[in-house]
Amino acid sequence: MLWAYRVAGRGLFSLLLYPVMAYFWLTGHQARRASNDYLQRLRSYALTIGETLPAGLNSFRHFLCFGHSILDKIAAWNGDITLNDVDFPSADLYREVVASGQGIVVIGSHLGNLELCRALGDEAGDVQINAIVFTQHAQQFNQLLKSVNPRANVNLIQVSEIGPDTAIMLKQKIDQGEWVVIVADRTPLHTKKSVVEADFLGHKAAFPQGPFVLASLMKCPVYLMFGLNEKSGLKIYFEFLSEPLVLPRANRVEALCPIVQNFADRLASHCMNAPLDWFNFFDFWKGQNEKNKP
Repeated sequence: MLWAYRVAGRGLFSLLLYPVMAYFWLTGHQARRASNDYLQRLRSYALTIGETLPAGLNSFRHFLCFGHSILDKIAAWNGDITLNDVDFPSADLYREVVASGQGIVVIGSHLGNLELCRALGDEAGDVQINAIVFTQHAQQFNQLLKSVNPRANVNLIQVSEIGPDTAIMLKQKIDQGEWVVIVADRTPLHTKKSVVEADFLGHKAAFPQGPFVLASLMKCPVYLMFGLNEKSGLKIYFEFLSEPLVLPRANRVEALCPIVQNFADRLASHCMNAPLDWFNFFDFWKGQNEKNKP
């Protein structure tokens, strides 16, 4: 697919994408079920708040959108997508934070294309961005990006969990004025005790405590970032979330609740603007899906 894009551009890539994603759509029963469940909840939520979603939303288009997002990641690192191609309404805030030289934590998500944000940040050459990832596939994707652009400063930090050593290393980066990016919409598999419930698209859902606890340990401001493919085109949002988080040990979960709910509300709002851009293809509302199975 990458070869097709290099030889003939996005047109051939898009053509080849149909059979590739059709295969994954037909064989990926769990992912297809999760996609249908998300879209159904999104439609119900839109009715509740009195908003209208675009017509023709379905799980196959959801899969196709995911495929195109992979190309956008590669195109951004290859220099084929630049800041001039993207609507960046919060560019002034971004420049202000960069100019301050202060390290920050950026909370991201599986909504949209966070890789696009990092690639364009690298293009600007203004700030060192470090992304924490929890998957072994990250190293493979890192190698792919290096093959596309050897100078790409990917800075993926692959961890299985965030322990004291990792926290100390990340704090050093923050103190040096670097940014640490971590996604906050993927719950841990090994324990249910490390989550906080929040209302998301009209239903209770579990969000991980880890990213917000990490942010509190960094003792720095916290921001949100989304890179979305909206109807009008690619758009980057950079939003302030909180001053340095202070989480008391005695009632940490209670203190986290309003922060996590704020994040969930922003996530839901952006899902409405780019409904096919949320790429969490698993049962996000665990235990609530029996009535929604396709």
